[in-house]
Amino acid sequence: MLKRARKQIADGTGNTYRGKLSRRHLAGRFVRASVACFLLASMVALVEAETPQGPKIELQANIMVPMRDGIKLATDVYLPAVVPGKQQERLPVILSRIPYNKDVAKRAGNYFASHGYAFVAQDTRGRYGSEGVWKFLTDDGVDGKDCAAWIGKQPWSNGRIGMLGTSYVGGTQHTMALADVPELATVIPVDAASNMGRQGMRNAGAFEMRFWNWIMLKAGWAVCSKKIRPWPRNSKRWLRTAPPTCRNCLCAVGRLLCVSLPSMRTGWWRR
Repeated sequence: MLKRARKQIADGTGNTYRGKLSRRHLAGRFVRASVACFLLASMVALVEAETPQGPKIELQANIMVPMRDGIKLATDVYLPAVVPGKQQERLPVILSRIPYNKDVAKRAGNYFASHGYAFVAQDTRGRYGSEGVWKFLTDDGVDGKDCAAWIGKQPWSNGRIGMLGTSYVGGTQHTMALADVPELATVIPVDAASNMGRQGMRNAGAFEMRFWNWIMLKAGWAVCSKKIRPWPRNSKRWLRTAPPTCRNCLCAVGRLLCVSLPSMRTGWWRR
């Protein structure tokens, strides 16, 4: 039949037969594709039915936690969902205080909550959902201490807090470590902000131009809506008059080594 079809097509007499062959061919392909789609859909439904579902997570979003001066900071709490008929278990807490929008911690919150932790993400003062005016690492020690005290009173907390995070989020860990927070059990800062007034944001006293990128890209959201005190030109005079927590975090790396707190620090240096 195939040879006959080729012959008819070659001498021009097989137009009708070729059209019928094409229609039959398309009909066959349609039937085969339909069967394949049906089988694939059945397999997907079967796999989804047999795949165990991950732990359910409870999100308590945008809780406004009051600080000692009345300012309220936006806070999200991720918890393992409570099984009906059982009481809320007191859990160890992981805290992340963030100037970059607490929503970026959603993936971490879901992960740790699914592994039996309470995870707390908080916008630092003056950032995104939080009230107040943001001042670079100036209020993070006191605010962190107030946040930890609030966490310690919650029914889902066992009163022990660990912290983790990179860059500024690591700097908030340093400020809390220096603030002697009783609920703080450990910190894991990575490439964290410290010694910024002498050898971080400034290199041997000279302002590092790369931080203009950080100022424009990260601080821009707050600058548009809130009045922020600029970084002073005379940093030495400012460091003498800045609040103690800020001075300690920005200048005294040696003091961090004297803090009696289990920690793991990761960083780098230039030669």
